[in-house]
Amino acid sequence: KKDTLTPHFKWAQDKKHVWVTLEVPDVKDEKLDITAEKFSFVGSSGDGKKYALDFEWANPIEEKETKFVKGRLLEVLAVKKDQDTDFWDTPCKNYKQYKQVCKTDWDKWVDEDDDGDLGD
Repeated sequence: KKDTLTPHFKWAQDKKHVWVTLEVPDVKDEKLDITAEKFSFVGSSGDGKKYALDFEWANPIEEKETKFVKGRLLEVLAVKKDQDTDFWDTPCKNYKQYKQVCKTDWDKWVDEDDDGDLGD
């Protein structure tokens, strides 16, 4: 396991969703296991480095509605279980452990104030 790296990842949210983008270039052999409580990824980059990321979601998500898109990077779109709660402060409970590798994805971020103005 000592050869396994923790990937850098970005996150964003709106009222209903949480996005997590794993910055593993040309990801392959990926295994994603996403439950209501946990996020788990193992995989390799195009150049053969091994990566793993495990965390507990800050709040529960809708397991069955989670989608992922594999392009140059791997994107996960999770649906928040309780859509009446305030915006999450962090994507995961053990955030301090990941704050070196986790960044806010400002391209996807929707401010709480702006939410709902997207179609105007």
